[in-house]
Amino acid sequence: MGSNHLSDHRTFSANRSRGAIDGKVLFVVGVLLFSVGISTYYLGGDEKDRNEQGIEPLAIHEKEKDDFHKTYNNEKVAIEIAEEKIVVNEENLLEEVNREYKDFTVYWGETSTRVARRLENAGIIDDRMRFNNYMITQNYVRRIQTGTYQFYYGMTDEEIASFLLTGPEK
Repeated sequence: MGSNHLSDHRTFSANRSRGAIDGKVLFVVGVLLFSVGISTYYLGGDEKDRNEQGIEPLAIHEKEKDDFHKTYNNEKVAIEIAEEKIVVNEENLLEEVNREYKDFTVYWGETSTRVARRLENAGIIDDRMRFNNYMITQNYVRRIQTGTYQFYYGMTDEEIASFLLTGPEK
């Protein structure tokens, strides 16, 4: 009998220690799950917060990117316009430097036809008929001032007429 009791005791105590181990494991697993839950609650926030945090920075980033591209394109266009102006100004400067001014004298009693022919012969205008017709249609033929002028090839009929009407620079 006594030996039966000892074997029962061993079986009972073995089961008991195994149950204690299972209980400790369950407790540790529970504590871990509880810790993960608490950490998620405090550190992760709820889904609404995560969506707002994720969408707003993305939207702000997209707006900043759009603003950057608009600013970049506007500045690029402004630079292109400025470069065109620079090229035009350089061309104007080159034209002014390369201009060969010629002295041209209008004498008392000369007609607009004679002045136009002499301007063409001097190489200041290309078409004396066009220039004379312009002077006639504008009613400038009787208003030509005598004197010596400085003209260059490439001046418009209007520019030449303006000088001839106001008189030479003194």
